Order: sequence, then C-alpha cells, then structure tokens
Amino acid sequence: MDSIDNADPNVWKKWLASLSANPEILTTDMSLIGIHKIVETVSKRKVIGCRDALYDLLGGQFTIMKTKEDAEEKRLKEAAEEASKSSAITRLEIERVNRPQVDSSRPCFPLTGIVHTKDNSIKTLADLRVGDEVLASDRHHGQPVWSKVYMFAHKGGLETSVDFVTLRCSGDKMITLSPRHLIFVGNMDKAIFARDVVVGDVLLDHQGSPCEVIQVGRKVLNGFCAPITTAGTIVVDGILASCYAEVATLTAPIVGCISGHDVAHFGMAPVRAMDRWKLVDFSAEKEMDGMPTVMQWAQKYALPCVSP
Repeated sequence: MDSIDNADPNVWKKWLASLSANPEILTTDMSLIGIHKIVETVSKRKVIGCRDALYDLLGGQFTIMKTKEDAEEKRLKEAAEEASKSSAITRLEIERVNRPQVDSSRPCFPLTGIVHTKDNSIKTLADLRVGDEVLASDRHHGQPVWSKVYMFAHKGGLETSVDFVTLRCSGDKMITLSPRHLIFVGNMDKAIFARDVVVGDVLLDHQGSPCEVIQVGRKVLNGFCAPITTAGTIVVDGILASCYAEVATLTAPIVGCISGHDVAHFGMAPVRAMDRWKLVDFSAEKEMDGMPTVMQWAQKYALPCVSP
C-alpha cells in the first residue's frame, strides 16, 4: 500500500474536500483508538506531535466514538431517566386530582364549633338545626340572650376543606372562623374581619366581658357551617361573633361609619320578616351553589357593600 507521502496530491485534496462537503461517520464493531495513543505507548515525547499531525491531516479535532456496548448503555440510561421523569409527572398529576380543594371564600365556622342551646345542652355546629335557640348577644344592650337559628347561609360536609383563622384568647378560649367572617373587637359597635385581628385586640366572651387575643393562627379543617340567628350574633366556643361575613364598614353622611355587621343585619331584615310571618320554611329551603336562594337574593340586592 502506498504511503500518504506517495499519494497523488490531487486525489488527496479531493478526498479532504469531500470530508468538508459531505462527511460521513464510519462505524465498526471494533474498538478504535487514535494512532497517537499507540505512539504514546512507545514514546510519550512524540505523542503531542503525532496528535497535532492528525489534527492537521483531518482538518480539525476528532472524536473517538465509544463501543456499541457503551452507546447502548447510554441509550438505556437516558430512556430510564425519561421514564422516571414521566412517572414523576404522572404521580404529581394524581396527587393534584386527589388533593382536597382548600376553600378560603366560605364565610363560616367549622363543624366542630361548640354552641350552648336554651335547653341547657351543648351542641357542635354539625348537630345544630334550624329552630334551635342558641346563646347570643343583644346588639343594643350587650346582654346575653337566647336567639333562634332561622336559617343557614352555608353548610357543607367533610368533603370540602376550608381555610380558617384561629384566635386564641386569655382564659383558655379559642374561636375558629373563616378569614372574612366578622367578629366584634373592643365592643359591639366595631366588627372587623377575622383575618384583620391581631395579637392584643380585645374580643368579647359569652358574657360580654373582654378577653385579649394572645395568638393568631391558621388551620385547614373539613366541613363548614354558617348559622344565622334573629339577633345576628352567636357565641361559638365561648367567644361572641357576628353571624355575617364579607360586608365592609359603610361610611354614610350624618351618621358616619356603620359597621359591616349592622349593614348586614339591616339588609337581612326582610328575610327575618319572612321567617317571622312564616312565608318561607328555611329548614326545607333548597340550596343553590351552597347558599339558600333567599340568601343569594339578600346578598345580591340587600347587601351591596360586599368586600372584595
């Protein structure tokens, strides 16, 4: 075989040009190594010159391909990584489907809330029914009263998870309610959203006595309940709260600021009248989107000051 030195220069140039125009990778079942590696076993001093000569001959650097076994192993590894990634995505999608939805928009109490009834019994809100009389407070005199539950604004089962605010007070009392539920602070003239209560604020207990907030937290619980009493107030877990939610304080000429509680209680006057005159049986009222139709009407037309 002729050496490269004896090869026809024109043929050699054409071959080099073909590599630049349409190069093809040669494959073989054998393991190939660069000639400079062989030279290295004989003389390490000449290996750099040999490698540089190969670079000049081939017109640039070259890459030694791995054996077919190595290539197949790499392919299998990449396929395994892709399958693992796909499996992780599938698991995440399943978790998203099975994860309970957390609802922070329900103006309510948890079903575990405790109320006192007129027959000297203690009930959870889950067991409370329309017609029960529970401990509340008279808005005008600030005195404890028994007040009838005439409807539920919302009531849902354990399939729904709800985000609640927890307010722990002195005297080992703690009330749990939704973030935009109204609660009295300082006195019954001021009602704010539960989410706005801070440590140091003063709430009212079941006797109307002050109790200081010592801790504010959040908790996710299953189930919700929003009883409405004729007094518009209710004592839950020993703390006095409004029956209403989401209604902002209204500023009016002459009278000034009117609390969201008073705005809501005034707006619900027609609904209370319907109950008093027995025009509607709220215990049998069908719910639509989790809210009785008459409550939807009151919220849409009688309570225009709904907070965003």
